[in-house]
Amino acid sequence: FFTPLYLANYCENYCVYCGFNCHNKIQRARLSVEQMEQEMKAIAATGMQEVLLLTGESRKMSDINYIGEACKLARKYFKVVGLEIYPVNSEEYAYLHKCGADFVTIFQETYNSEISITEQLGTYYICWNVNESILPEGYDADGGEAEKAMSEIRKAISLLIDRNYIVNAITKGSETPASTFVPKGLSNHDGTQFYHEAGVSTDYFGYFNVADDDDVFAENYASAIKTLKKYYTLNEESGKFTDIPEITYICNKGDIHLAIAEYIKGALSVIGIEINIIEQEWDSFVETRKKGDYTFARNGWLADYIYPVSFLDMWTTASGNNDIQFGSGSHKDLAIYSLDLTPYGIDIKVEKGTWAETYDVLLSEIKESDDPELRFELMHLAEDILMETGCIMPLYYYTDVFMINSKVQGFYCNPLGYKYFMQCRLTE
Repeated sequence: FFTPLYLANYCENYCVYCGFNCHNKIQRARLSVEQMEQEMKAIAATGMQEVLLLTGESRKMSDINYIGEACKLARKYFKVVGLEIYPVNSEEYAYLHKCGADFVTIFQETYNSEISITEQLGTYYICWNVNESILPEGYDADGGEAEKAMSEIRKAISLLIDRNYIVNAITKGSETPASTFVPKGLSNHDGTQFYHEAGVSTDYFGYFNVADDDDVFAENYASAIKTLKKYYTLNEESGKFTDIPEITYICNKGDIHLAIAEYIKGALSVIGIEINIIEQEWDSFVETRKKGDYTFARNGWLADYIYPVSFLDMWTTASGNNDIQFGSGSHKDLAIYSLDLTPYGIDIKVEKGTWAETYDVLLSEIKESDDPELRFELMHLAEDILMETGCIMPLYYYTDVFMINSKVQGFYCNPLGYKYFMQCRLTE
């Protein structure tokens, strides 16, 4: 027989059967080294000789060194020391064995073999209301200067989000972290990936680096902090900014949406950005977002047809999908954008124009052009303008997750998410 000793109940997973589920509103705790030893002495005094040390799935709150110290202590009091923790790599298992662990137990959710995951042409993203100020109180700027500052701030905050954590620990549907708004899977006129030509870097695809690499994320993080220090006051002792306005984040109800919102709230609170999450029923949420009654909102878009412009024309001034409010409200008369199409053989050059005079005009030219190569060059330019505002924070590219019985033959689906059953038949 063994006695379980719970070292910590912090968890970043949401297994439906488990009380440690990160969505459960329970008190979280982690034993100190002194508390561990006190508990171990009490258990050993009963005559028990085997102990099982348990944690939730949170490497952040129960790292390998912490678990290793617990193993060292347990070895002083017990003949057999077991672990029930999150999965680790072989070097870490070797370290824990060296510290005194005899065995490891891991519970894994099981998955139905009939589950299918395919890529879908879509992007899950966060959008900012372009008319909502996020500048510190008393900041001496307005109009174009203020908007340029906020575009920098928005892009900096985007770099603080660990997209790999979101897809690996929250969504778990084989999604790909997104560094563009136009998703992967859409092609250029020559068949190459559209998103491969986004941004200006030769080291990665897109507008920022989303490689699953701690050093890359650290670089992104440092860059973000450097930018934010231009506009806000950083308390060097606490590592938190003291004058960033509270941000209201709206999302519709749903476990995944709330889990992402909670993660973002936690990630940003570390540096002093406070997020107020408001969950709404779908109809109310869509109406709130469409009216622009928000600062920060969850969003997503799936392609209507297999062409990049389906992700770009939604941001023209009159579009019914323009939740960011480009060209509306105070943004309507903001003349800070430039558009020069003369290098493309088009006699249009605008300096210090409004959104309608630049982005809207560009989308009209894209739709009117009968030159495929030119259309794609202009679509890349449109995404550049869009991403420069910082109002779109892409998180990941969608996948399509569904179940299909192995007896069903002839089924197929396409990247738009349509399912086709006309050729289906059942086999024994």
